[in-house]
Amino acid sequence: MNARTIALMILIAVIAYRAAGINKPDDPNVPPPVDPSVPSVELQTAVAPIKQLAATNHETAEKMAALYEDVADVLVRDATVITTTGQIRRAISRAETLFAQRTSMVSGLPGFSAAFNAVMASQLGLEDTSLDAAKRQKAVDVLIAVAWALEG
Repeated sequence: MNARTIALMILIAVIAYRAAGINKPDDPNVPPPVDPSVPSVELQTAVAPIKQLAATNHETAEKMAALYEDVADVLVRDATVITTTGQIRRAISRAETLFAQRTSMVSGLPGFSAAFNAVMASQLGLEDTSLDAAKRQKAVDVLIAVAWALEG
């Protein structure tokens, strides 16, 4: 395993633990967590299918929302580990696996993966591209919108 793979695995574990409810440290040098505010109308439309799925299982959807808020928070603070859209997708996939394995969340929102992938494709494209500041912010906005939709 190379150093980048190990760093990515550590990131995924941190995201999974934070999403599970472990508190963040009170470090003045760490930016505040992402505020899951109301997304733009464009993003609300994009995540509408996720919002509909969330209505079928509020408990699972709320737990998953925390995961996406935390991934957005990591993207805001990171500048060197996650550098492409493909790495975002892989990190989310692995974080979801670690977060949900051996829980009722595994099958809690049927169709969510397809809906999430459709949102990512429509907003960030299908290609694995470098993250400049604008694309990184777009990814953060998309993840916040997904969390917003999951929170109902």
